[in-house]
Amino acid sequence: MDVIKELKTTKDRIKEVLRTDERARNSDLWLTFQIWRNYDKVNFYIPYNRLTDLTSMETIRRQRQVIQNKDCLYLPTDEETKNKRKQKESVFYRYFGGLNVRH
Repeated sequence: MDVIKELKTTKDRIKEVLRTDERARNSDLWLTFQIWRNYDKVNFYIPYNRLTDLTSMETIRRQRQVIQNKDCLYLPTDEETKNKRKQKESVFYRYFGGLNVRH
């Protein structure tokens, strides 16, 4: 699936969960949990109350970005990963505001 289509599909899924589940409107964690369970078909069990104790995926991702992009440490070693991230970054900038990408 191309990145734009994936973003639109994800947005539609999130809108549906938000429409039908008031709790998801007030908790990003619950929203994520519902997306994982209903659309990503997560096939392992993590009790919801345990999720609140875990480091959030967003925090992990953002900190990884800072370490790699700002601190220039522990950069990806796989060329395909580097290329996919650059491509995705470019698409995200265009999709979420038409900002110019610095490459």
